[in-house]
Amino acid sequence: MVVLMLAAMIIAAVPVRAETYVWVYKPDKSVQCESDGRSLDDDQTVLDQLGVRVGTRRKTGDGNSHLAACGFPSGSVNAYLIPRSDVDRVRAAGFSLFRPPHGLSAPVERRP
Repeated sequence: MVVLMLAAMIIAAVPVRAETYVWVYKPDKSVQCESDGRSLDDDQTVLDQLGVRVGTRRKTGDGNSHLAACGFPSGSVNAYLIPRSDVDRVRAAGFSLFRPPHGLSAPVERRP
């Protein structure tokens, strides 16, 4: 019992390290007037298989101008807020770091 109490006090005394989260994205391959592209769930499955924790996710634009005409790419992307420590792993799966253009926050500190 004393050992358990001592262990609990030691664990409580260890500071919790904040983790930096960053946005990553993958173009959803949607084409105007033709297809909606990949869903957020489609790319979330890839991240889940890699063991990456997702803080939040959003479908948004890539921040670039695109010709508004049928048959052209929409510029829509699937964006995910993940721990910075997982960036190399998701890059290997085709994701890129995202510089949020509109309404998405910059990297944030979160406690696990």
